[in-house]
Order: sequence, then C-alpha cells, then structure tokens
Amino acid sequence: MKLKKDKLDGSHIIPTVDDPEGFAAAVEKNEGELQAYITECRSHLESLRDAIYKTLDAGLDNASLFQAKNDSPVPFAGITPSAFLKKAYTVQEYDAEGNGIENRDQPYIQAGLDFTKFCESESLSDEHKLLADASSQTAAINTAISQLNRLEMCLKKKDYEKVYILKETIDNGAQTVLETAKNSKMIQTIPNQNFVQKILSSIAEAVGKIGGFFSNLGKSETQKFKERFTEVKDKVAQQRVEANATPEPDAAPSAETQFKP
Repeated sequence: MKLKKDKLDGSHIIPTVDDPEGFAAAVEKNEGELQAYITECRSHLESLRDAIYKTLDAGLDNASLFQAKNDSPVPFAGITPSAFLKKAYTVQEYDAEGNGIENRDQPYIQAGLDFTKFCESESLSDEHKLLADASSQTAAINTAISQLNRLEMCLKKKDYEKVYILKETIDNGAQTVLETAKNSKMIQTIPNQNFVQKILSSIAEAVGKIGGFFSNLGKSETQKFKERFTEVKDKVAQQRVEANATPEPDAAPSAETQFKP
C-alpha cells in the first residue's frame, strides 16, 4: 500500500510520512477507538432521522403528498412517509466482506428526484414546504451515515490510506446535517425539542472525536496532555481578560447615604 503524501493534510502528526506501515500501525492500534466513534456518531444521526420519521408518520396518513408525477409506480397512498423516504434517499450499506449492498429501488429513487424538482419549480403549500425540508434533512442524514459506513468498511478492510482521506468527508457530511438543522422547519416541528438539541450536540461531539482521533495519531501521551493543558490555560486567560474588560456596575448606595438629609 503506497501512501500518497499530497492527500495527507496532517502528515506532520503521523509517525513517519514515508513509512506507510507506521501509519497503518497507528490506526490499527487504535482501531477499536475509531470504531466506537463511528458507531456513536451513526447512532445519533439515526436517532435524529427516526425522530423526523415518527413526526411525519404521526401527522400524515400516507405518502401521497410526496407524489410529483401521476405515472409514478410508487404506491404513495399505501405507504407511510417514512417508508417512502427510506427508499427514496437510501443509505449505502456493506456486507461482512466490505462489498456494497445493492439496495436502490429505482422507482423510489426517481420519485425522490421528481419530488425535489417539484419543490424547486412550483409554488409550494406550507405542507409541501415542510415535506421538502424533511426530504432534504433525510438526504443529508443518510449521506452522512453512508459516509460513516464507508469509513467503517475501509477500516475493516485495513485500507488505512482511504481511512485517513475519508475523515474530511465525514466532517463535511456531519456539518451539512448540523447547518441545515439550524433553520429547519421539520426539525422545529419535532415535539421534544430538548431531545433534538441534545442529539444535535451529540452529533457535533461525536464528529469532533473522530477528528481528534486522526489529529492524535502518532502523538505521545505527554504531547497530548501538554496540548490539553495549554488549551485550558489559554481559555482561562481569555476569560480573565474578558472579565477585566467588563466595567464594574455602580455600587449601590449605603443605607446611611440613601437616607441622609
């Protein structure tokens, strides 16, 4: 396996750039840690997606509002909104050997594309605006999950060059979910907003752990602790500067001054 130097934006932190075996060993040694982060991040993304599905299924009897073309073979009136979204915006999964599983139902894929086009070109009702938002959220979440699945597959195949390169796609995919969720009407419609905000925070934290995993490859424990100490020290210093810059409120007059004639 030849490691391409130009693909490694963090080449200074791996054991030796010219030693692909060193990089592979660093990943392999911590493989369980990365696998745990992948599982955690995927679980949070699935929880957010499931909350969208449950909200739609509770509010709509079927998926008829997703129908953009009358000649579509998809039985919209006989399926739930979540059943449609699952097939229209599929997650790429892999078998035990790391081969992609063919799970694309073309009529549903096409119906999803038709609905997206309909949402771009027509004057939409409030219901259709909400469903357009839901489909965008589902597509973003399932794309991020698919990227995690691919990272996991490469990890199982011990294709460490791809593992390292894929870290950028993982970050970008999750950031898309977080950014679109900020102003999402669909996300705001989910009843338990405390749960939603907790899930969004957990997604951001899990992605940060994956990024931190790659940043820490090849670093000694002493170096990691030193960086952490410096980070905390700088944060405390910044807080002191901000505190000193805040003007003190005027002191309240004493009782003696208040009532003095």
